[in-house]
Amino acid sequence: MEKKLFVFDIDGTLLRDDKSFSQDTYDALQELKEAGHEVTIASGRSYLLAQHVIEGLDFNNYILCNGSAGFINHEQFHKELIDEVELRRFMGLCQLLDVKFALQSLDDVGIIEDFSIPSVDAFMKHLGSKGFMLDERFKEENDIYQALLFAPESIFRFFGEGNLFKKIRFARFFDMGVDVIPADVSKASAIFMMADEMGIERHNIYAFGDGENDREMLSLVHNSVAMGNAEGDLKEVATHVTETNEEDGIVRFLERQGFIPERVRA
Repeated sequence: MEKKLFVFDIDGTLLRDDKSFSQDTYDALQELKEAGHEVTIASGRSYLLAQHVIEGLDFNNYILCNGSAGFINHEQFHKELIDEVELRRFMGLCQLLDVKFALQSLDDVGIIEDFSIPSVDAFMKHLGSKGFMLDERFKEENDIYQALLFAPESIFRFFGEGNLFKKIRFARFFDMGVDVIPADVSKASAIFMMADEMGIERHNIYAFGDGENDREMLSLVHNSVAMGNAEGDLKEVATHVTETNEEDGIVRFLERQGFIPERVRA
């Protein structure tokens, strides 16, 4: 069997809704590696927020910050920082409209002025965040891979109007949160770079996801798998659809395709 690269989103895909993972999921990943395949996560999370998943599921490879950072065997091979001019323009518009934002490095999420939005605090806590680092010089002292905009759709529309931004793009990750990403970066672009580094052909990539920031990945990877809990029309753009994250959808797909042995279930 030709060597494959299996790519997994974290939230709503690898993890259950309570942010745990099943023993069957863990075992399936180890079986893929034992069969000679490569596995990686592809997440909007920073290393800080993905670390417990990387360590808990024994990942050596990982794509972070929506494709702005990539690691093979824990060594960084890809780094794409957000454009400095566009970032300053974005921050200025946020301050003009009085909307809140955070800046994301690999190892932390910082804010330059203190704020609290209950829905944002609850969502970040759900991801495992202990809160934002307040540091007026966070931008100057860190590599900024992406920003986080906290705004409802009624305010967010101002950022997309008038072609104000050329080198950044936006992807909503919950109803009050938008990822601000380098325009030419996506999970898909980082996946293809990783596959090239590993010498794996494009037709041997399998990608699993459920959220809006997985759209490019599910659209462009030849063997894409939307989870049963996938948002909106993502099931229509994927090659395959499997069961939900609560039903071990990853494991069941891998069993059906013959990549791992079938489990005995009651």
